[in-house]
Amino acid sequence: MRIAFIGLGSIAKKHIIAIKKIEPDVILFAVRHKKNAPVVKGIKNISLNNLAELNLDAIILSNPSVFHAQFIEYLIPLNIAIMVEKPICVTKEQWVTLDKLTNKKLPIIYTACNLRFHPLIQFLKKYLKEEPGKIYEVNAYCGSYLPKWRSNTSYSNSYSAKADMGGGVQFDLIHELDYMTHLFGSALKIEKNHRKVSHLEIDSYDYANYFMTYKTFSASITLNYFRQDPKRTLEIVRQDETIELNFIEGTIINLKTQEELIGIGKQGMELSYLNQMKYFLSACNKSEQTINSLKESLQIIKTII
Repeated sequence: MRIAFIGLGSIAKKHIIAIKKIEPDVILFAVRHKKNAPVVKGIKNISLNNLAELNLDAIILSNPSVFHAQFIEYLIPLNIAIMVEKPICVTKEQWVTLDKLTNKKLPIIYTACNLRFHPLIQFLKKYLKEEPGKIYEVNAYCGSYLPKWRSNTSYSNSYSAKADMGGGVQFDLIHELDYMTHLFGSALKIEKNHRKVSHLEIDSYDYANYFMTYKTFSASITLNYFRQDPKRTLEIVRQDETIELNFIEGTIINLKTQEELIGIGKQGMELSYLNQMKYFLSACNKSEQTINSLKESLQIIKTII
């Protein structure tokens, strides 16, 4: 396969690791905007104008979120499968522009939300289908400390810290909204609260809360950048049991019986990227549209903006 990256940051490196495990003979390219950009071993630097000449199987957009929409517009006429790192856009203007494209014939456009492919989420989706029970309440929580996210970068200079670059927990931690919809479908109503409340030297939101109304139950999501003892959980309260998914511990536990329904240790995130890439590359090979297409991913963004 021949795959080009636009953006070679930390998330691109995770995707490259996954690609090489699946396709060891892959030929990789990276779009560079400066002629003297550093060369990464095994990746050929190219200019944006070269893309149409390379007979590519896919393009992966992993540059800052604020640029995703304009690159998608540019890439669509090339008719090459696109994987765009979440979020697909970050402003109302970008949303309107992309929404107009959904009525046109499009190449594969997959928005990467790797938690859909996390083994715990995959297990839970199957478990809830095979073990039906009335749901009363759902609570998702994700809190961690932004200064510890990127060891080689000052957090206040990262795109996460800058609202005009698409930063903020509402976009960085969009996974919770995404997997909630993946597991339970679209809510009838969603109320939101985005705030900056902590000491962090950022101008983006460091706290977000969503209250989601479904037909027979309610759900809440809490996200933050300032929790120094990381926590990422999903709790489902049902008529006869309470289930807790713990991403950090890699477990799903029935809290009523203390039975461990599944335990995968610390490898869950790595597997989520690998499973996701297998899915995307398979779709490319078969020329099949994917889940979380342009139209679907825009619905999540609509809630946020």
